[in-house]
Amino acid sequence: MTSELRTGAAIICDALVAHEVDVVFGVVGPAVIPLYSELSLRNHRLVSLRNGQAAAHAAAGYARAGERVGVCIAGSGPGVGSLLAGMIDAQLDGTPMIVIGGQVDRPLIGTDACQETDMMGISASVTRHNFQARSAAELEEILEAAFTVASDGRRGVVYVEVPRDVFTEETATSTRHGNLTRGLLEIPAPRPEDVGAAIELIQRADRPLLLVGGGCCAGDAPAAVLALADRLHLPVASTMRAKGVLPETHPRAVGMAGRCGRKAANMALLESDLLIAVGCRFSDQLTGTIGAFAKRRVIHIDADAFELGKNVDTDVSLHTDAALGMRALINGAGDWRPTQEQRSWASRCAAAAGICLRCVPHITEEGVHPKAVMDSLNLAKRARDIVVTGVGEHQAYAAHFLLQGAPNTLIMSCGAGTAGFGLPAAIGAAIARPSSRVVLVDGDGSFQMSAPELATLAELALPIVIVVLNNGGLAWIRHEGGDPAPAGTRTPNFVSVAAAYGVPSQSADNIREFDRAFADAMDANEPRLIEARAADIPLAPIVPTGGALSEYAGNCVPAAGQLFTPAEAMILKEAAHGRQELDP
Repeated sequence: MTSELRTGAAIICDALVAHEVDVVFGVVGPAVIPLYSELSLRNHRLVSLRNGQAAAHAAAGYARAGERVGVCIAGSGPGVGSLLAGMIDAQLDGTPMIVIGGQVDRPLIGTDACQETDMMGISASVTRHNFQARSAAELEEILEAAFTVASDGRRGVVYVEVPRDVFTEETATSTRHGNLTRGLLEIPAPRPEDVGAAIELIQRADRPLLLVGGGCCAGDAPAAVLALADRLHLPVASTMRAKGVLPETHPRAVGMAGRCGRKAANMALLESDLLIAVGCRFSDQLTGTIGAFAKRRVIHIDADAFELGKNVDTDVSLHTDAALGMRALINGAGDWRPTQEQRSWASRCAAAAGICLRCVPHITEEGVHPKAVMDSLNLAKRARDIVVTGVGEHQAYAAHFLLQGAPNTLIMSCGAGTAGFGLPAAIGAAIARPSSRVVLVDGDGSFQMSAPELATLAELALPIVIVVLNNGGLAWIRHEGGDPAPAGTRTPNFVSVAAAYGVPSQSADNIREFDRAFADAMDANEPRLIEARAADIPLAPIVPTGGALSEYAGNCVPAAGQLFTPAEAMILKEAAHGRQELDP
């Protein structure tokens, strides 16, 4: 409680400062003008984007790259409604975000006033929680709760609705209703009996595999992943969201598993007899049809109790924080040492990962092969540099071939697959991590959905390198069996588009031209765009739409169910029989 009169807008600004939020993203509207004015008076950095969806994606890029809570603001009705796609995206990917939405004055709520929309009802299914402030005195407590809910446990989106007259209302008090987070953050320590049951399964397994998901991307979880893998001699596969949690060139890393994953990781997933899944929600992009998971035991650790057993039956569930659960397994193992069978299995997986790391270049006679672009990025980027992608076939190539050395360095729309995510998310990431170079890899279809944010990029003069792989429009849809030339997919000259916004750009018709343009762009301290005429080649190997993981095939995979060539299979056999140690 304080004796100083403050407006609701001032209380919000004080909360942002208290939680070290130095940048806010938004789109202005009548209902939030008082908050915009207060932010301006305080010289708080406010990045205004061209539309609300982009503002939400920028806040998500900022949150993931900076490992902090992202905040975005929009006016009432269509203003905050335009953030919904970004809110869905952030919630599915466990991105900590607070959305402050304006609302009409309190006396007008329920009258169908101009721009009044029931965002409390609409947002309920796409957020972790939502709050409506009915007085300025409630704001301090609500914002404390919002930051806690967004960032603790399973991270996600919190919507805070503020009527316009609450922004301007003055108060010297702070109303306390009690614990607004009651029931939302009950994440217990792992139960000893569950830890014991998990250790028993691990001791009895011959082919255990550690599978890490998005819940392992923050805090102490990456260090715990490495500690658990080393202690129990576990090969480590990741989901798309968790690429880089364990550096992908580490001896224990087998790569990303799933529909677009590497064959080493999918081999490990298919052949394992015990899966230790941490912070993973078992989406269809990982599992394909669920049947294959009935063939192995599953230990599942997750901060969200609703995920335990939701998609895949589990033998042991630990409802707890990811890092806490993994440390409990380390401690529970005591002085037990992995068996010779487990060591041989780890050596087999390491040999499989080595085969994937030595993947030969892909060559095309016309255009730029997408894999060649990813090879160039792997050579050019440093461990803490950030790659952001849009959504489409270019994203699948990036997920499969890019090698990440740290968590949150490959930022994608994983759960929702939101086209238009790339450019605004790259803007947010570059603001959060000014010491890291940021590269956006986008496709011609996805990029057009956020191209107006080139104006934002030019205004901010962020040194983001944009690579647009132009293969003639919506290749992912074509390769999934859709209309080969769906309406509305005509692509513009992206070099001309970038020039219209004042962003230097050039085109590349082959990989040699691309490499020269990319090297030049990476050395420039300004935004650049490269339009690469991409060969229209579908990613392979891949799991067919609606198929099972065992149907993964194509390119380097001889046939479904036979992931390695006879020569490669001999390498794996020799590695397992050699019983190589993987101690660091």
